[in-house]
This record gives sequence, structure tokens and C-alpha cells, in this order.
Amino acid sequence: MQSVIEYPQQFFPVSGFLERVGHDFTDERHDREACVLDIDSGYVRNYLVYRLLRNDIVVFDQDMAYREAEYSVVAANPEGRFYLLKYLYAANRPLTCSFNGIKTIMRCGFLGYCNNFGNHEFAAPAGFEGRLLHLLVEHSFLKDYIRLESFRGSGLEALLFGECGDMLAVPVAPGPLRRRLDKIVTLLHQPASRPFDKLRMLTAVAEVLEAFFSLYMAEERYLAAGDAGAVALADSVAQYLRTCVNQPFPGLAYLSDRFAVSASTLKRQFKARFGMAPHRYFRQQQMEEAARLLAGGTASVAEVGYRLGFDSPGNFTRAFRQAFGTPPHAYQPDAAMPK
Repeated sequence: MQSVIEYPQQFFPVSGFLERVGHDFTDERHDREACVLDIDSGYVRNYLVYRLLRNDIVVFDQDMAYREAEYSVVAANPEGRFYLLKYLYAANRPLTCSFNGIKTIMRCGFLGYCNNFGNHEFAAPAGFEGRLLHLLVEHSFLKDYIRLESFRGSGLEALLFGECGDMLAVPVAPGPLRRRLDKIVTLLHQPASRPFDKLRMLTAVAEVLEAFFSLYMAEERYLAAGDAGAVALADSVAQYLRTCVNQPFPGLAYLSDRFAVSASTLKRQFKARFGMAPHRYFRQQQMEEAARLLAGGTASVAEVGYRLGFDSPGNFTRAFRQAFGTPPHAYQPDAAMPK
């Protein structure tokens, strides 16, 4: 019979993480903001790379190899308000995670977000090898970098402001969001010979959190619009895409996973229904929303571009010109006024 190691612990804030990794070096030559730990406890080997960005946020990458199965129970911590985002970006087999009795299978590409008010059970099988990126953030960081008030009245409110201990889980993160997460991994592991750009990392983390919240809001709007089982697949996908125009195209792989159908079937049925591929339809909806916002006259071209998930005004301008044959500023109210 295979043995299972049981490991009880508690959710911890940034200060608790620093205590656990022994972040208290007296050697002035040691960079306390960028550390590497290689820990072998006999049944599991953890190679940890972390970087403290502020007193209320730490980013760490966990490279794990389990020789024996582990079952860990992480108890809620009612002190303070902090959050943990987990991104499993490499795995040779699935993990199991349960929050408040709700079981979730974690495969490569899994993304989950929780706060410190829930109870967490985590099971890793013997022989598991994988890598998890963690963003451990406290509420003060979100207040400084995220427009939190925009999530009042949504399904996110209980998690961000209340004491709901549930986990927001995405089985496979969309391609654009995965690329942003991979950017954080790259920045985290950049050579020590290169100067670390803390502002760039903070911006990348804020963009990931904003994109994750937007993805959840799109899912919530889609479910509120009606039962997906009552309409055809193509109409369901189109309806979902219309709720996602404030972020990059999620990708065919994500859509096929979301609607439980192969990417080729989804693309074929969608094109038969709308005469175009899902990405083109999405871009069309996105540009129509851009035109509406520009005509409203309250936002600049750059603001509209960022609001719709573009990473630069130049990329937004090129997409808009391709769609309408004219630059975005031509749609603003003052464009036709005499000089």
C-alpha cells in the first residue's frame, strides 16, 4: 500500500511567507528581494524562486517533484485580507484541489484564485513533477493597482470584499492570459547579471489580475444571459464572445474547452452560422464597441484601446483602421469640427 504524507498548514500573508523561507539575511551582499531556495525533505523536492516586490506582494515559482503522495490541508486564516493566484504551467499528471468541499482537477494551464477565508485541501500523487507560479497579494496592493470599485455588485464582490472562501477556477487559462503569466515567469527567472525592473514586474502582475477578473466577469455575464444548452453551439460562442470584448481574444483552445467541443468542430460550425471565423467575429464586435466609445467623446483613443484589451495604442489603431478604413480619431466628435 502506497504511503501518503499528510501536511497541515495555514494560509499565510506576505510576512508569513518570508518567515517560512527564512527571509532574514544579515549578509548585506545578499539580495533580499530575489531569492532561490532548494529544499529536499525526502519525499518531495521544492526548488523555489521568489521575488518580493513590495511589503504586500511576493511572486514565487515552485518547481516540485514528489517521490511519495502528499495530502495537505491548508486552514483558513481570518487575520487580514490577502489573496493567492495559482497558475499550473507544467505538469506530468493532474493534481487535486478542494476548496470548502468543492473538488477541482488541476491540469497544465489551470488557473485558480482564492482568499484567506477558505479551507483548502491539496493532493499530489507520487511521481508528480510540475511547476506552479504563485502571486501572493494583500488587499493594499489591489487598492493601489486595480480598479476594485468596478467589481462592486458582481460575483467577485464576496471574494474581494467579504469573507467568501470559494476559489475562482479556470480549467485552462486563455492564450492571451497565459502569455501574460509566462511573461511574469520570464521576468522572475531573468539572469542576476541583468538589472531587475521592478516597475515592469508590478505592471505585469497588475495586468494579469485585471485580465483574470475581466475573464470571470465575462463568464458571469454570459451565464446571466441565458442557458447555453437552449441555443445552438455557434450562437452560444457568439454570445460569449460579445461579453469578452474588453479583453484579448481568448483563443480557440480555450473556447473549445469552455464549450466541450473540438476546436475544428467549433470553428466549422461557427463559420457556417456567421460566415467568418470566431476570431474575426470577435474583432468585429470589438471594433464596433470601440466606435461606440469613441463617438461618446469621453475617452481618448489610447483609453479606448486599453479598455478593450489592446497592449498599445498603435496596435489598437492598426486594428481599427483595418476594420473601418479610417483612424480611430476620425470617430471622435471633434474630428469633423472646423479648425
